[in-house]
Amino acid sequence: MTEMSLLLALLFLPLLLGLMDFGRACYISLQIQNAARIAAQYGASNSTTLTDTAGMINEVKTQSPNVLPSGSCSSGACWASGYPTAVYGCECSGAASGSINTTACGSCPVGQHVVDFVQVTAQANYTPWIPGIPSLVLKGQAKMRLGPP
Repeated sequence: MTEMSLLLALLFLPLLLGLMDFGRACYISLQIQNAARIAAQYGASNSTTLTDTAGMINEVKTQSPNVLPSGSCSSGACWASGYPTAVYGCECSGAASGSINTTACGSCPVGQHVVDFVQVTAQANYTPWIPGIPSLVLKGQAKMRLGPP
């Protein structure tokens, strides 16, 4: 009976630690996704913030306090090189994609109009606590159109 309880404790401890680590990765992933959405909302709020890519990037970092700067983490999450990013542009109202980093769009087909947008992309590398488990790439992306004035 004693041996069985010790054996079960030794088997369930790694499982419990793995579940905690997986939960932590899921939490940080949700945090990154929400931070990208919040930053895109900030950028799409008016024509002044539309071009404030530095402000959008700062908003992503502010909303993701559990993600460390690039290269400064041995376990946990840190920003991937070059991320987060923010771009703005314009597209026709019925288009799937637009021209990036410009506010001067050409003409649109009949029945469509020019719409400004922002796109925020965040990506972080997550290194688990448990050795031997590969790193994960956590991503978040949001694209929003500038609303009417």
